[in-house]
Amino acid sequence: MTAAFLTALSLSSVGQIEHGGIPASVSRAATLPAPVGVRLPEVDLVALAAQDAIFDQDKSIPYRFGVNRATAFDLNNAGAWTVLEDGTRLWRFGIECPDALSINFEFDRFDIPEGARVFVVNAAGRHIGAFTRANDAGDHVLGVQPMQGDRIVVEYQVPAGLPQGELRIGQVTHGYRDVFGYARGLGDSGSCNNNVICPVGDAWRDQIRSVAMIVVGGGGICTGTLINNCSDDGTPYFLTANHCLGSNVSTWVFRFNWESSSCSQNLNGPTNQTVSGATQLANSSNSDVALLQLNSTPPASYNVFYSGWDKGTAVPSAAVGIHHPSGDIKKISFENDPLSSANYLGNAGSGTSHWRVADWDDGTTEGGSSGSALFNPAGHIIGQLHGGYASCSSQTADYYGRFNVSYPVIQSWLGSCGDAVDGYDPNAPSLSLDAQVTGVTGVPLNTCTPSISPSVTVRNGGTNVLTAFQLSWSVGGGPSGAVPWSGSLASGASVQVPLGSITLPAGVLTFTASVGAPNGGSDQNTANDQFTTSVTYGTADVTLDLVLDRYGEETTWRVVSGATVVASGGPFTNAGSSGAYPLAPITLCLPDGCFDLIVEDSYGDGMCCAYGNGGYTLTGPDASELASGGDFDYSETTPFCISTQLLLSAKAFLEGPYSGPLMSDGLRTGGWLPPSEPYTSLGFSHVGGGGETAQAGVFAVTGNNAIVDWVFVELRSGAPGYPVVATRAALLQRDGDVVDMDGLSPVAFNMPAGNYHVALRHRNHLGVMTAASVALSGTTTTVDLTSAATTTYGTDARKSIGAVRALWTGEVVRDGMVLYTGQNNDRDQLLVRVGGIVPTATTNGYFSEDLNMDGEVKYTGGSNDRDPILVNIGGTVPTASRAEQLP
Repeated sequence: MTAAFLTALSLSSVGQIEHGGIPASVSRAATLPAPVGVRLPEVDLVALAAQDAIFDQDKSIPYRFGVNRATAFDLNNAGAWTVLEDGTRLWRFGIECPDALSINFEFDRFDIPEGARVFVVNAAGRHIGAFTRANDAGDHVLGVQPMQGDRIVVEYQVPAGLPQGELRIGQVTHGYRDVFGYARGLGDSGSCNNNVICPVGDAWRDQIRSVAMIVVGGGGICTGTLINNCSDDGTPYFLTANHCLGSNVSTWVFRFNWESSSCSQNLNGPTNQTVSGATQLANSSNSDVALLQLNSTPPASYNVFYSGWDKGTAVPSAAVGIHHPSGDIKKISFENDPLSSANYLGNAGSGTSHWRVADWDDGTTEGGSSGSALFNPAGHIIGQLHGGYASCSSQTADYYGRFNVSYPVIQSWLGSCGDAVDGYDPNAPSLSLDAQVTGVTGVPLNTCTPSISPSVTVRNGGTNVLTAFQLSWSVGGGPSGAVPWSGSLASGASVQVPLGSITLPAGVLTFTASVGAPNGGSDQNTANDQFTTSVTYGTADVTLDLVLDRYGEETTWRVVSGATVVASGGPFTNAGSSGAYPLAPITLCLPDGCFDLIVEDSYGDGMCCAYGNGGYTLTGPDASELASGGDFDYSETTPFCISTQLLLSAKAFLEGPYSGPLMSDGLRTGGWLPPSEPYTSLGFSHVGGGGETAQAGVFAVTGNNAIVDWVFVELRSGAPGYPVVATRAALLQRDGDVVDMDGLSPVAFNMPAGNYHVALRHRNHLGVMTAASVALSGTTTTVDLTSAATTTYGTDARKSIGAVRALWTGEVVRDGMVLYTGQNNDRDQLLVRVGGIVPTATTNGYFSEDLNMDGEVKYTGGSNDRDPILVNIGGTVPTASRAEQLP
């Protein structure tokens, strides 16, 4: 039965060893026709559950999670071809497995030309691929790992001029159990199991890295282990159980590092560290052993380990198992008593083919643990799990095929080099000087405080002892610094270096830490010298209220700025029944800007309404609703914008141009006003401001709102010394209104609401500041410095002109003083400006010496600029002065 698939997709990715790129089903979703495909039969969940109740007790068979459907879909009998503008031929084929939790499949024919690419896309827009000719190990088959959901599209791209190649899907697996953490099955193994991240696993970190979960035969789960050989050469040999065989290992998928990041919670781990396909080298039913070689060496980014082994016959005093019970995330189990030799299921060897674990002291095994390695106290493999009856509720035995019995079968590949072989770490030190930055703590994704105190973890990845290095750090758009370190750091050891307190500017920021100069020399591997992470700081308090349904473990959320995640949360805890489960409000602190809130449900049924009336609401600093919802499928995205601007409506008169009731606008009418603020070039210190430019047409306005000049506005805190916390250049109108760059609006500051002292300064007038702090917010606040009722800092800070107050003129030198005579006086600057020789000369332009601001500097005569200086220092004693009343 054919159907249309995936007409609308979002962009994200998961994967195996793949070769990049974006499928056309995602990048061109709006322009491509809907792919045609097939809807496979439903599965009988009741019958499967009855079978699984029996099969799950038997560890001698793979743990089943899916039903396999034999198919023969190829490029000629299924799907449809489309030719793109560049001649690329595009084949797309949809597969639907009704109500499946996941779908995976096998290409039993995978023979494509160099340059062709295969992708798989699910209904949520997630994709894996591209798979290329490089994924073909020579047997022309490929197994594809499970994709979440009940619908997928297989996409095949063939560039113009290339042969068509061959693709045939020989088997499709309907995943009816969620062993991949896609929905409600995560943590389905027994509660007595230990997540490997727990402290009990600390001594086994290397061995843990060697263990992988296997998707066998499309629908089953086993466990296996990367195993070292005598040459220590990293050949990807892989040990598992013989009873896991029975299907083509070329189509198996091996998932590494699928582990919870929490000891107490079964959180989903990375799902993209996989290898597809292997070659079967040897196997034996006697000890239930199988040795494979993976088709691809796990990349360095997987950070795998090749475990060592012991083929001796000594009875181990204790043992450890590392495995994927019931296809769950990786677990670790402990047997603290000596093992015993045993026979199992009629195997030959007079009771010597297996090790018997009498009962696990901490943890257990389950179906899906099959093939997992058993380690002795030295960390060496001594067997692999064949079967048994242990569980969290049953203190009974498990049986492992003995490695010393298996060894003659696999010796040709592992080599001969004594009884015990240690593990091999491909990431072990090989250079003498290799300082590495491996992590940073103390840098939150989102912070509501303007300072952080990071610590940087530096690892000695070289063979020499590190005695010194230089640690540099920087915040994009903010501060930077360096910290020297000295001490003694052994090869392979790590040290945390605190950086102290770092003040952040508001914004979506990048924090970078770099290490250099190990032992005063040059680092021989600079690729691992740097660690970068994001941190977002802002002054806008945004509140996210979440009400979960029964399955909180399915819900996650994140706030993004472009491609950068600035805050995130979830998954959460499941409840015992359907309902509404509100969480405590989540506070985010964001800077000005536009963001997206993305709320996701891994099961695809949203937060409402099948399992409870869940939902979410995002509110802004002013309690306005920014986003809300909850009734969606896989995800819901809502854009929103934040502005933390304070709005200040100040009013002031400058004595120089004031003639009552307005100031003159001679600079504007003469065309002398600069289009951008002059204060940066005059040496004024900006905090957050600077570079303001008037909007077009502002200087053409006449009347009361005509612009007189640029002014400099400061916000100061009430801390000792009244430090400046924000500045803005602004425009002053004839009626005294101080306005923003549009010539009309209040002056906006990107600052949080709070109490500030407001100061106003000018390039040739003495500045003034309010004596009391003023409550400023996003609602416009007026500060009238022309009114006697507005008290100002200091004594006689403003000049009284009738009933109004104005800023004192005469401050030409900008040293905070008005002087008529003496060193650095303001009067001499006027004479210099007009030529310095003829006092009756004049100069036109935009100059600080133009105290009455008419566009003309005059030293003598009517309306000259010299007399106001003498008047303002007292008018009779030329040696007197007037000081600016600013702290």
